[in-house]
Amino acid sequence: MSNPLQIRQFSYGADNFAYLIFGQHSAAAVDGGAVDDILGFIDHTGLELKYVIHTHTHADHTAGSHQLLKQSRAIRLSQDELIG
Repeated sequence: MSNPLQIRQFSYGADNFAYLIFGQHSAAAVDGGAVDDILGFIDHTGLELKYVIHTHTHADHTAGSHQLLKQSRAIRLSQDELIG
């Protein structure tokens, strides 16, 4: 049986949360403003960051995306790609 998806929450800023959705080998960051915590968790667990996703495009939700993309081989998925 394969491992189910898991979600880890990271707080950043005054009132924001980033999420890492992950399985056994790969992960997706949602609203990835907690860059150092996300990258540290990924490094510690041996996961590969595959996607960076935003719930919307406000600056507090897209903060850190550039750094996550630069320090991984992840790709950014837009809202249009997620909704279809």
